[in-house]
Amino acid sequence: MDDPSVAFGFPERYDSDWQIDTSHTVVNPGHILKTAWMLAELHLISPEASYLSGMRKLIDEILDYNLADHEAWDATNGGLFANHNWQTGKRDFAPEAAKEWWILEQAFNAGILAYYLTEEEKYLQMADELLTFLENHFVDETYGEVYIATYASGVPATDRKGDFWKAGFHSTKLGCFTYLYGQLFYHFRPVTLHYRFDSQASPQSHQLNPLAIADSRLSIQSVQYLGQAYTNFDTVARQLNLPANLAAIAPLHALIIFRVIVGAFSGKDTSRNEKPIEQEGPIPQSNCPCDKDDSHHRHPYTKEGLIDRGRLGPASSVNDVALVSLLPFAV
Repeated sequence: MDDPSVAFGFPERYDSDWQIDTSHTVVNPGHILKTAWMLAELHLISPEASYLSGMRKLIDEILDYNLADHEAWDATNGGLFANHNWQTGKRDFAPEAAKEWWILEQAFNAGILAYYLTEEEKYLQMADELLTFLENHFVDETYGEVYIATYASGVPATDRKGDFWKAGFHSTKLGCFTYLYGQLFYHFRPVTLHYRFDSQASPQSHQLNPLAIADSRLSIQSVQYLGQAYTNFDTVARQLNLPANLAAIAPLHALIIFRVIVGAFSGKDTSRNEKPIEQEGPIPQSNCPCDKDDSHHRHPYTKEGLIDRGRLGPASSVNDVALVSLLPFAV
């Protein structure tokens, strides 16, 4: 924020005249990166240089902030620290809440979209290392879902996976967006989605909008219903048309679920000023000998980081589950 009173991030509370509430000094990096994520989505829908520059500024501040012992990005253990004081720039959290589950989700989404829009490797590295930290330290591989918080080292601070503030929202959303963004914006492959509709007495039409993006960038490639091809849809408008009394068409025990394959157009994306999208091959694999020891893959600026070992790819073939398989809690 371009204000000399702000050392890090931005104030989170204002009055009705947009005057800063100086009594509240906490800023969470998760909110900073959520803002960057939203600016990226705005740019995808309606490209503007200010959206892109704002996104860069917010993410780069997180990655580059180096006040001694108060960094936002943990270059030693991985992941992202929690609360800071926006006036002093110092970290402001209890040791048992150094890393929080929802921050990693917001940060991943910001990083993967920033990479798509800029093609700068540091953003891809950031997104990939965040997923890695979450996989290694937050996921309960025995019973599923993710823990609420960890110490800075990544050791879970509690065995709780739900409370007043936490249900399955962020975990499910992260799985969904990892699949959508990873397939469409990283691998440039179509995605398979499932939609459930209630039967109605009159015909229905639904425009399918699985994520924020300019309308011209996505199209419906195919639709299945009860295992058979379904053709009553508009490819370009992404509009699915359903007949009246749909439940009467299917067996009573069948769910009214449509399997829709959505793919990216092979056209110019004005949000990236890119060449036409082409099918891209798998990412190169490094010769890194390590398996579980990730200690030398910590900083988002490293050339041979975890991304080279396939955290985001190459992805497995698309199946009927609309959540990426690399996240155990999202299968």
